[in-house]
Amino acid sequence: MLLIIFIQIGILIWLNYFPSKELPKDYSGFIKDVDKFYHAEKSSSDSTDEDDELNEKPQRRKPELFAFNPNNLPAEDWQRLGFSEKQAKVIKNFESKGGKFRSKEDVKKMFCISDSDYKRIEPYISIPVNTDTIRKKYVRPVVMVDIGTADSIELTDLKGIGPGYARRIYNYRDHLGGFLKKEQLLEVWGMSDSLYQTLLPNICLKDSTNIRKVNLNSADFNTLRIHPYIGYQLASIIINYRKQHNGFKATEEIKKIPLVNDELYSKLAPYLDIK
Repeated sequence: MLLIIFIQIGILIWLNYFPSKELPKDYSGFIKDVDKFYHAEKSSSDSTDEDDELNEKPQRRKPELFAFNPNNLPAEDWQRLGFSEKQAKVIKNFESKGGKFRSKEDVKKMFCISDSDYKRIEPYISIPVNTDTIRKKYVRPVVMVDIGTADSIELTDLKGIGPGYARRIYNYRDHLGGFLKKEQLLEVWGMSDSLYQTLLPNICLKDSTNIRKVNLNSADFNTLRIHPYIGYQLASIIINYRKQHNGFKATEEIKKIPLVNDELYSKLAPYLDIK
């Protein structure tokens, strides 16, 4: 089209310098067409520039602040709050992948929400507490267990005592003949001092006199052997001693055996009998 225009202009110039003998022609219509072309081109260019500007910088709504729960909030409402369509799309995409806002700080972590935007909407964020999903801290009921009579099931009521510990405590007490004091729990295999201190507020020993004694003159080897304070070696010596001395005349006589020192005797004496 431009080429045609230039040719026509050239013809007009040539005719101006070399006028034709023919009658002059009326080119007013052509000139009007040229003016319309330029006008149309300019209008088209201006319209394109305006469209590009709108596409590059989409208009945001005027912010409308209201109390809202960010979870499952419609995209339209995010835009009502002053966010762009693109920002709303990013937030909804986060939710579609299983994302959830559990606190206001979670909203702040969204990369598409600037610090200034967060400060603007923060007072209006309202996330209700779902009591169904809150894990209530289990408060163990206060118990008091008599370690002198409790069975293995009752012993598991103590914090830190599982079925294995309970069986060891029960068996140790049975082989011993009963507990004389709470500190004897420390003699149970695996019982640490820290665990014992944890148990102290919840254990008692109501009767320390009801214990089963070992008769030095009549107990067989196995009965002597399984007692925690006697064991295999001392049981053998006791059997031989009473054979050689025609039995024990008093429980103190066991101190004549070299293996029995004062410390062991003080622990063992309450469990001994000769009648």
